[in-house]
Amino acid sequence: MTDTDVFVRSNKKSAQSKPLLVHHVAIAFAVGFIFSYLTLANYGIGVSTLSDWNLFETPLSPQTEDAIDLMQVQFLDFLNGESGNQDSHSTFGGSLLYDKAFNSVQTWRYVHAFAKQIIETGYDSSNFHHMVLGARAHYIAHKILYNTPKSLVRRLAHVSPERRLEKLQGSLHSIISKLQHMLYPWLEESFSTALEMQASLPMDSIGIAMTCGNTHFYLAQHLILSLRNVFNVTIPIEVFYAGPSDLTVQKINVLNSMPGVEAVNLFNFFTNETLKGNGWSFKPFAILAARFRTVLFMDPDIAFLKNPMTILDSPLFRKNGLVYYRDRKVWHPERLELVGLFNAMNPHMSNYAFSGSFARSAEDGFQGTTEEMESGFIPVDKGNTGVLFSLLLAAKMNSKQERDTVFYKLAHGDKESFWFASESLRVIYAFNPSYSGSIGILGLKRDDKHTSVCVGKHLHSNEFQEPFWFHDGSVLIDYRQFGPPNFRFSELTHMALHYDFELEEQAWHDGINCLERPNEQTFPVEGEIANLLDHYRAMYRDEIVKVD
Repeated sequence: MTDTDVFVRSNKKSAQSKPLLVHHVAIAFAVGFIFSYLTLANYGIGVSTLSDWNLFETPLSPQTEDAIDLMQVQFLDFLNGESGNQDSHSTFGGSLLYDKAFNSVQTWRYVHAFAKQIIETGYDSSNFHHMVLGARAHYIAHKILYNTPKSLVRRLAHVSPERRLEKLQGSLHSIISKLQHMLYPWLEESFSTALEMQASLPMDSIGIAMTCGNTHFYLAQHLILSLRNVFNVTIPIEVFYAGPSDLTVQKINVLNSMPGVEAVNLFNFFTNETLKGNGWSFKPFAILAARFRTVLFMDPDIAFLKNPMTILDSPLFRKNGLVYYRDRKVWHPERLELVGLFNAMNPHMSNYAFSGSFARSAEDGFQGTTEEMESGFIPVDKGNTGVLFSLLLAAKMNSKQERDTVFYKLAHGDKESFWFASESLRVIYAFNPSYSGSIGILGLKRDDKHTSVCVGKHLHSNEFQEPFWFHDGSVLIDYRQFGPPNFRFSELTHMALHYDFELEEQAWHDGINCLERPNEQTFPVEGEIANLLDHYRAMYRDEIVKVD
């Protein structure tokens, strides 16, 4: 039990049960915190004095592993500016809310010692929590060296075995280099460090990145034409493909002939890993490889109903340097192992994660969602160090060993890896408020208060509950089977949005083909949106360049 339970559970239970529940959870957290430190003491580790910096037994016991996890997240929450005096409802991390005895200097000594030890002992690559502990150690060292005021670094140096600032900085350089090689060896093929990658990005550069193979070529053409000719988006576009077998020379030439578009062979970046990639796994690597600081990543099968550039003015994006979009709110029992993986990676998860329904979906009697994120549109600012390190960890989860042995056995491709990474590194993130809706045709009504929209595309709204973009083949029925001039188009007559969802029953029915919503959240497709969809169909018929 962690202090995050106080926030979540006190918001999920009835008003009558809140005071008693908060009392019990606070006690449980205090006991757990004390137990973690007593566990370390049982291994001869003093809280006030440290003479031996090889502190932790090998392999780590579950108790010690939990204690390290808690200290890392507390230290990261501290570096994020959190304290024990904040409103729990507005605090992202929350690990310090009920720990009045937290001491950043003492916690640093353990965190720093663990970073050194994991370099010596390595980690179990099949254990994602071990991977997270190592990734956090790498991220913390980078934050202390490059993103922390010198006054605090001097204090930390004084209580470190290095004692002097210059020696601590040298030690952090070494930790960063060795942990990067352990976790992200493919990065060194293109950049010596994550800092060098970040420094190579022009300060105000903004561009679009997408991945595309032969199957998605016409979709990519259409998306680019819509961005240029419908929304007057003029920023550069990089289309990443996975070598000559993925995209033919003729199709590459068509893309390169479009204004401001460059087809880029992803195998020229992070080669030892990308050569082992397939399909979904390329996405985080393409975002990392894109030459822009701000990247609007787009799957080629999406279509916009509003100008995608508006995301740059989104309060969520301006605050956090990224925005994540939710998938459908559906509960699949076969995905509960994925929920278990997330919970194992984050035993002291943030208030924000625990306030959602994904992490709690494995609880008895609770059906939240086992499909949290949709990765068809991901706006990110790689100039934000936390965002960049989240992308590195997401790429790690999509690397061959990690995806084949663990991640893709449980997840439907890449999509959950992005927010799993942000959460694991305690990088502040937020989802767009709504879950995925639907744009399709009317289904059967079960009563006068609800409407179903069926056999549709997955529709995403913006922060203001306005239809923004949808995915699953643009306006086409089956883009894999029908190409020019025989495109077939979906019937899209109605939309259903999905908000005000906290306490509802499952909203998707009929094999999750139909989304049932209150009448006020369903609308006919008419006016500007209807005209736009007609224009998209006409573009497929008249403007797509056919390649044999």
